[in-house]
Amino acid sequence: AAATQGSSGSTGNVTPQITYFGQANGMVILDATVNGATSGTCTATFKNGGSTVAKISQVSLVTNYYACGEIQAPSSDFNPKGSWSATVKLNNGPVSPSVEANIN
Repeated sequence: AAATQGSSGSTGNVTPQITYFGQANGMVILDATVNGATSGTCTATFKNGGSTVAKISQVSLVTNYYACGEIQAPSSDFNPKGSWSATVKLNNGPVSPSVEANIN
């Protein structure tokens, strides 16, 4: 399995995994891991009907694994209220599976 790691610069084929998407204390919070990548820019896209909100963060080391820097945005940025879906991509790589959360 170690042979599949490639060089640390090969982040184009890493699919992020959202580990948390929710709301706390008036903030919308999203966490995602990026196994196999050690650097890059994570772009989180949130959608509700025709509304889209995008936020970016940088990949960073969390204890013993790499993850997108936690994305925090005020829930006032998200209109209309209700069920939003979130996806994350690393650089221009594949998009993560979608996760849904209620934002109010």
